[in-house]
Amino acid sequence: MNKKDSLGTTLWEPREFIGKIVVDHKGKKCGKIKSIYINPKTLSMSGVHIKNGFRTDYFLPSDYFDRFSETALHLNTIPVKPNDKVINQLGKNVGRVKKIHRNSLTNKIENLEINSRLKHSRLVPVSDMVAVGDKITIKT
Repeated sequence: MNKKDSLGTTLWEPREFIGKIVVDHKGKKCGKIKSIYINPKTLSMSGVHIKNGFRTDYFLPSDYFDRFSETALHLNTIPVKPNDKVINQLGKNVGRVKKIHRNSLTNKIENLEINSRLKHSRLVPVSDMVAVGDKITIKT
């Protein structure tokens, strides 16, 4: 049950976040919240761990958050997720996101590990990402 502070702001308990769906700014489901992370210095939420499918989970930093509602965490953009399809600027399939590598201090994406059909992987720096949508487009 939600409580209100002295200014009338609704307060949430951490367990109320667990299991909420996560939707991008276009309303597409991105998974469910598995756990939350609190910054011990600022006591603010630094991000959430998202479960999307049986074996796909990922961390999403708070700069992706737009708002919380009773039913969902709403994002301000489309996040990069494991297993997202990756194409080049010519539309040719490059592979899928295997792993997202983030800077440990800023939580910003540094590069993506991409698996191709040939089962080898390669690192793609974030500077080579051109667009994120239903597919991730990278420089050729």
